[in-house]
Amino acid sequence: MPAFGLIVGLWLSDEGFKLRQQFSGHRRSQIVMAVAVTCVVVIVLNAVGLRRFSWRWPSSTTPSFVHALADTGQWSAIGIWLATFVVAVPVTEEVVFRFGLLRLLQVLSGSSRLAALGSSILFGAAHLLRSSLTQFDITNALWLVLGSLVLARIALRRPGGLVLCVTAHVVLNALETAILIVVVLFPTS
Repeated sequence: MPAFGLIVGLWLSDEGFKLRQQFSGHRRSQIVMAVAVTCVVVIVLNAVGLRRFSWRWPSSTTPSFVHALADTGQWSAIGIWLATFVVAVPVTEEVVFRFGLLRLLQVLSGSSRLAALGSSILFGAAHLLRSSLTQFDITNALWLVLGSLVLARIALRRPGGLVLCVTAHVVLNALETAILIVVVLFPTS
């Protein structure tokens, strides 16, 4: 909740930080490119083992969770989980980190680069909060920092950049989730 207070404060305090402006100025071709690039990068990194989908980690209980829901016919629970993981979480994280925190750090430091680095490190660290700090968790956090640096640059330099950041994040989560559901519901062996 403090993050949303921060966002509202920035939204009201400075005309240049209006959240509404962050969701305008993009072109359809930029959104299509964000979808395409995200899909290619995610699939290639997963295929070569550089960034495995989180449900492929040995400690992940997500596949058994989805399997249990499907086996018991709890399709509405799967729908709620999908809506949360694929839409609500990415939108919230992007607004908090790529709008609120990034802009705050930019104002406090006077530097876009420091703001991007700081918000990206905090984004990666936030994903370690509920983890057991395994090799997979730490590797994932490092990938999230790198991805966050790219998204921070887009958010700072492109009109409507927040839309592109949200799009990339939604696509990442949707792709990972879709592949998980196919693997769980239609096993090959």
